[in-house]
Amino acid sequence: MNQKIAFYLISTVVVFFIGHSYSQFNMKTPEPVIISIDNSDEIEQYKSDLSHLQAQLDDLDTQLINSLDELNSTSKKLTLSSSKFQVLEAEMNLIKSRNNQLQSELSQSESFVIVNEAQIKELTEDIENTLKNLHNKDLSCTEADINDESKEELESLKNRVFVLTYEKKERSEIIKTLKKENANKRDFKIWCENNIWNITYLVDGELIEKKFKK
Repeated sequence: MNQKIAFYLISTVVVFFIGHSYSQFNMKTPEPVIISIDNSDEIEQYKSDLSHLQAQLDDLDTQLINSLDELNSTSKKLTLSSSKFQVLEAEMNLIKSRNNQLQSELSQSESFVIVNEAQIKELTEDIENTLKNLHNKDLSCTEADINDESKEELESLKNRVFVLTYEKKERSEIIKTLKKENANKRDFKIWCENNIWNITYLVDGELIEKKFKK
């Protein structure tokens, strides 16, 4: 029993002593600790870097503004170009439509020309055949087909040549004289070749011809 009391007393004293010592330790004011740090170089470097970054940022802002202006200008040009392209496309479509129309008209014209060429060819052949028939008819119109009046005129012209020849007239003078005397005859011609006299003229569209030698 006495031992327990002694234990309790000793424990109480120890606790009291520890509490008192702790309270005395906490009641002391701690001395201030002053730490001196010299970082002025770092601050100046930071300020320099900050200024440099600000300058770069301003330059980037300027470039961004210029890029936006160029973008707006390009956008306007693109819009204008797009409008011009639409106008040109409309004109091209109009030209293409007109070209197709002209091609169609050209095809029709070519067909018409082909038909006309065939008709012209047929008419040309008819005309050529008619001319051949007329030419053959003219060639077949000999002295035997000439009426009596024309025969008398041809004989008179022949005798006139003989008379002028007997009068010792030159061929050129004979030709000149006869042409003058027969100026009223249509397409009157007279010439001499290899001593063969040729006299031709037209009567009612028919060729009258006389050949004789002197």
